[in-house]
Amino acid sequence: MPARCPVAAESGELGREVRILFYGHRRRTYKIYYEVEYATPTKGRGLVFHVRHWARKPVVADELQDLIDEMEDEGQ
Repeated sequence: MPARCPVAAESGELGREVRILFYGHRRRTYKIYYEVEYATPTKGRGLVFHVRHWARKPVVADELQDLIDEMEDEGQ
């Protein structure tokens, strides 16, 4: 159920549906920024763009866009 996580606030500026998953417990919690690409309504894949400790400053849209571009360049 990859769509269960909320859409990241930075997603609106990017024009993409980047989601954020909080993973861990207490001080060992991380934010995982990812996107779901659906091949069919029931099949798809998750693309993880960035993993960041929850206590670090939030990712800004420009930084997230750079990470996405970098990942797409590696995939080509």
